[in-house]
Amino acid sequence: MQRWTSLASLADIDAATGDLTVTLNPASGSIAAVSDTIVTVGSNGNAVTISGSLAELNSYFGSGPEITFTPTANFNGAVDIDVTVNDNGNTGAGSGNDVPLGTIVM
Repeated sequence: MQRWTSLASLADIDAATGDLTVTLNPASGSIAAVSDTIVTVGSNGNAVTISGSLAELNSYFGSGPEITFTPTANFNGAVDIDVTVNDNGNTGAGSGNDVPLGTIVM
């Protein structure tokens, strides 16, 4: 298991107070995040979803949340983790975008 903290911040000029959803999806293995009272944390297969308003998500990620990655058994190497931020169609054009997080080397 690999634990890391994220000090990421998000921006969406037209999200207003609507909820956004951040999805962390590893190519293999699984991800988990510790929930708190600010955002909603859920799971979708091996991925984790974190939902809340833009201000709530920035507060959550700015506090260095505990996010853990667990590789598949006997895995050794790099794993890509896709990050999707979706504004759930709040206001304005578009519905979100994909942002590559990078790799974790085990």
